[in-house]
Amino acid sequence: MKSERFLYRHFGKILFILNFFLGLLIWYQGSRLGLFSSPRPGMDQHTILGAAVNIADGILPVPGKYLYSPAYTLFLGLLAAVTSKSFAAMRILQLGVVSLTPWMIYRTSVFAGFGRKAGAVAGLLWLFCGSAMLISLDFLRAAPLALCFVTLVYFLLRSFRTRRLKYAALAGIFAGLCMLGRENFIPVICLPVLFYLFPRKKMQVGKTAVYVLFALLTLTPVSGYNFYHTSSVAILPGNGKNVFEFMQGKGTLSKPEQAALLVIKKIPQTCRSMVTPFENTNSLSVYAHREAITLLRVLCVPITLLFSLCFAAAWKRNRAVYLLLLLISGYFCSLIFCEIYYRFRIPALPLLCLASGAGIVQLITLLQKKEKKVILFLLPVLFAGVVIAKTVPEKLLPRTEREATVRFLLDHNKFDQAGELLLKYRRCGVASPAGERFLIALLVKHGRQQEAIYWYNEFSNAK
Repeated sequence: MKSERFLYRHFGKILFILNFFLGLLIWYQGSRLGLFSSPRPGMDQHTILGAAVNIADGILPVPGKYLYSPAYTLFLGLLAAVTSKSFAAMRILQLGVVSLTPWMIYRTSVFAGFGRKAGAVAGLLWLFCGSAMLISLDFLRAAPLALCFVTLVYFLLRSFRTRRLKYAALAGIFAGLCMLGRENFIPVICLPVLFYLFPRKKMQVGKTAVYVLFALLTLTPVSGYNFYHTSSVAILPGNGKNVFEFMQGKGTLSKPEQAALLVIKKIPQTCRSMVTPFENTNSLSVYAHREAITLLRVLCVPITLLFSLCFAAAWKRNRAVYLLLLLISGYFCSLIFCEIYYRFRIPALPLLCLASGAGIVQLITLLQKKEKKVILFLLPVLFAGVVIAKTVPEKLLPRTEREATVRFLLDHNKFDQAGELLLKYRRCGVASPAGERFLIALLVKHGRQQEAIYWYNEFSNAK
């Protein structure tokens, strides 16, 4: 009993250490193969890093021309200053900060009233989300933003339980950081106000005012800087139009009615992209990296499963669960006009893990009590399992990405692994004849004729 109590007391620290260790292992395996090299010119990461390095030298970005997250750029600028602009050290420091996420998931679960077991499960679920682990090592805002979002929930829950205003103030600060991280958070951070104004006992006007005030104060330095240079208080002046037209097509905003109709027509497909187990690639592919980093094949909890477990969590009839589900729904609704790349789903992932941890414990409790209604909550999980089993990533990946992955393996003389991957492509109905010919030619060139004949026969006989 004492050992169990000790474990639960320090489980948050254990999750932090595990997250950091797993991230380091992924970085070590990948960097040996050149996967975590400096971003190339033309990439978003290259532009962001350039701005961060300038910040370390005391040069701020030009408002209206620089259209990337102010909060994340300042964060990278701080890392650049601390590490003397070493990109490798910046990745590791960012990983260290993001490793606080499972710790915050665990603590939030405890304060939400879900219990330590649910918190432990939720934290472990985060560790097995390989996409989040991978993006923690890249110069993209998704993972630090996920930490800000779950920390916002943590301080909101603490503010509900006490009369002291400091937790509402801290919640407001993290709400501001979320908005400075991604502008789509602006409507999302308004949702907790409902929980201040419509509690079971009485309205908490003071906490609401403090929450809103500190959120606005967090925005003030950036808004003031932008107003001075562009006469606009927007977080990123001109970025809204830029993002919408990038997602929906150039010139779409010139006819608002048609633009709205276009978004509405795409809603079913957008919703499918939100809940699909397929990690829709964009600049950082989970599938390409997992062929080189074997650990990512193990860390593969699909987001579809997490969504399905939210139904069981809702049965707890806990106010914290309702807050979680409201914030998750609000976040994904705020992305309804976007093409949903997997990195867009990462900020809400800690909240999904929290709800899933509570859902798993709830399912176990219902099964132990032999409650008949457990079937209602198992059905979404079973349905998610069917969807996951039927989803074949190889069929959904762009041809260019499949071929680039094979080429990467061949460039590193991983002939057997490349052959197995090409064989998988053929069996999935997306064969790459060019890649197969290249593999066989390389084997012959290296004097490995027997292996070349073996793979030729494998490809010819594959069904």
